Formats: sequence, C-alpha cells, structure tokens
Amino acid sequence: MAESGVLFARHAQVMREIFMGELAQNFVPHQNDVQTYLRQIQGKSAALFGLAAEVGATLGQVDVAHASEFGRSLGMSFQIIDDVLDFTSTDAQLLKPIDQDLKNGVYSLPIIYALSTGGAQLAGLVQSSSQRAAAFAEIKRLGVPPAQQLAITYQQQALAALADFPSGANKDHLTAIAELVLTRKV
Repeated sequence: MAESGVLFARHAQVMREIFMGELAQNFVPHQNDVQTYLRQIQGKSAALFGLAAEVGATLGQVDVAHASEFGRSLGMSFQIIDDVLDFTSTDAQLLKPIDQDLKNGVYSLPIIYALSTGGAQLAGLVQSSSQRAAAFAEIKRLGVPPAQQLAITYQQQALAALADFPSGANKDHLTAIAELVLTRKV
C-alpha cells in the first residue's frame, strides 16, 4: 500500500513537471537556444516517458533508476525526431499539417540549429510568412542533420541505461522500441 502512495506522489510530481514544460514553451515560443529547448522537452516528453518507464520498472521489479534514465533519454530522442518529422515528412504521412511549429513561431530544434548556422538572412525568412517555403528548405538543409544526430545521442543513452537489465524478452522489446524511435515515419 505504501508503494502506491509513492507512485501517486511520483505521478503528481511528473505531471507538474509536464505542465511547467508546456507553460514554458507557450510563454516563450521564440526562444532560440538549444539549452532552453532541451529543458522544455525534458519537462514534457522526457518526463512522461521517464514516468512510464518507472511505473513499468516498479511493477516488473527491476531497477527504477535505470528505467527512468531509459525513458527520459528515449523521450528526448522521440521528441527531437518528432520535430525533425515536421521537415522530412508530408501531411499525409504524419496525418497532420507539417511545419506548424514554423507557422506558430515555436522554435523546435531543427529551427534553432538552422538559425544558429543561417544567420540574419535565415532569421528574416523565418519571420516572413511569404518566404515560408524558402525558410522551410533552409531549415531542412541546415537544422535537420544536427537534430537527427542529437536524437541518436539520446537514443544511445537510452540503450546504455538498459545495459544492466536482465537479458530476455523485456529487454529485447525495450531495445526494439529505442531503435524504432529513430526510424519512425509518423
């Protein structure tokens, strides 16, 4: 019974973290530095994935700390790839309109990386609704590759967190999920 109280408290703590991450993104949408972006997704996707992994580890009676690290790292990779897909997929593939972050002034990681490389000219394109196609192409060229590389780094951290897990089907499934994050199309 005490364990359920601890889980409930942890759920509440993570829900607060997610809420604060969402608020941070909505109140500072044009924030264009990598560290702020990473803090925002740590408080959203990573927190949720981490909590899910913690609950699974608790129920499965395996190392909760490593499970949490797996989930949080996987959540970081997942969110970065989700932002990359806005520039590498189509509306039909994603089943939602692409480039919504760009239209809404939310600076996802590919946009942040592209702006850090593309300078004032790209910043002008991003701000101009009539130049959205040109901005989109430049973001895809300059911002997507480094974002994909960072997603790979987080995915590798997730896999490293599984190193001490017992061999077997559960570890194999978690490994497959981590590999799927980088190759998904939706």
